[in-house]
Amino acid sequence: MLMENHFAALNTAVQDRMEQVGDGLSSRAVAVLLTLSNRGSLPVTSVAEIVGVSQPTGTRLIDGLEKHGHLHRRPRDGRSVDVCLTPKGRRAATRLQKARLAVIEELLAPLTRSERKTLGQVIDKLLFHATAGRREARTICRACDHRVCIGRDCPVDSRATEIELSAAE
Repeated sequence: MLMENHFAALNTAVQDRMEQVGDGLSSRAVAVLLTLSNRGSLPVTSVAEIVGVSQPTGTRLIDGLEKHGHLHRRPRDGRSVDVCLTPKGRRAATRLQKARLAVIEELLAPLTRSERKTLGQVIDKLLFHATAGRREARTICRACDHRVCIGRDCPVDSRATEIELSAAE
């Protein structure tokens, strides 16, 4: 139980620090901005799914971000609507991504290069095991910088691909 408590405490420390750099935005609102920054415009339903909230909650998140000038809706086809970042939203997402990296760097500062490598391997193993499919992969990676973690370098994407390939056989 000791290790489990430590893991939970580390998770809390990370979440608390992330909230402090969130510009007063909820963690879900930050996730919306980072998702759109990484993936481009998306339908409201996709944003809600990736952020891990219901459609009504996703719509409320989007309404709030739209009200503050971070994003706008763009008609797609028929009844579908895409959500897009505004220039203000793109700047906020860039700032939040940099703040996220700074928080993680601060927490990793006491580790040696060797310890960081070992921790990275352990985290990769945990993420690989935590991924149950592509849908969940999108949710897990909603705050990731997708330019950094690509293909085989991403344990989440690797696991989702493995699952898809085994299902296709």
